[in-house]
Amino acid sequence: MEVEHQLHSTYGNKRPFTVPDNYFSDLSSQIMANIPVEEPVKTSVNTVKTKKSHFVLIRRVRPLAIAAAMIGIVMIAFWSFADYTSNQKSAADASQKGVGESLSKATSSDSFDEAADYIMIDEDDMYAYVADQ
Repeated sequence: MEVEHQLHSTYGNKRPFTVPDNYFSDLSSQIMANIPVEEPVKTSVNTVKTKKSHFVLIRRVRPLAIAAAMIGIVMIAFWSFADYTSNQKSAADASQKGVGESLSKATSSDSFDEAADYIMIDEDDMYAYVADQ
């Protein structure tokens, strides 16, 4: 507030810029007078028909293009998912086959206790087992 009072006392109420009388009331008419008037361009009937037929063609083809794109996206997603699941299934089958073979060997041997003892052997026992066979 003090700064405003100081500026007002230094410079006063005088405005540095002036506007001519009736400037804003005549402004719209001056702007309209300065706008150039464009003459209408005469076009032949053929150019209008080709433009119109082009827009009609685009309107008919656009939904088909969108549908084709969506079908393509769904097909790619389906194929990649099918490939992914088949890879997982083959990996699971391979791991199950390995587990099944080792499980059948363990159960086909003398007894389940032998398999349990085999799991708990240390290096010395392993060397002795390999040397025996």
